[in-house]
Amino acid sequence: MIAADLIRSGAKMSQREIARQSGISTATVRDVRCRLDRGDDPVPEAQKAHRTPHSLPPSPESRENPHAPSQLIQKRDYDARVSPNTLQRLRNDPALRLNDRGRTLIRGIVMSVSAVEQIDHMAAELPHHCRITVAELATDIGRAWANLADRLNEAIDAVNDDDQTAS
Repeated sequence: MIAADLIRSGAKMSQREIARQSGISTATVRDVRCRLDRGDDPVPEAQKAHRTPHSLPPSPESRENPHAPSQLIQKRDYDARVSPNTLQRLRNDPALRLNDRGRTLIRGIVMSVSAVEQIDHMAAELPHHCRITVAELATDIGRAWANLADRLNEAIDAVNDDDQTAS
């Protein structure tokens, strides 16, 4: 959970800032903070069953049918979460923090990461007829992020090449 990670990181952030980055309400942030202060799990027991379908024991249906959705769609071996410290570094950078485009970029990154985590948890319950469309959208969005990363890396390389040439 992003909010719990941000709170645990010790960053001096208001509940409103944590709520905005996590995509949850300020009341939920307050609840998460209180739970962490008490040493409790940040996710209430009643919500755990809905949080990560891939971590639940397989249903009898899926044990009988290896092609059941919960068997076919598993959480991948990657962690899509961004380190709270990485986000905080971006948030603290005056070049981003002090202009609308920078703040918009940070909000977009946070929303994207949050969406990936939420969608990954819901994938097993996605209706079969929607899977192709969602897969196409996910592929297109992934390509857009990969293209952005390529352009940024090329710009970094160009600056490094210019620095080496000037030396």
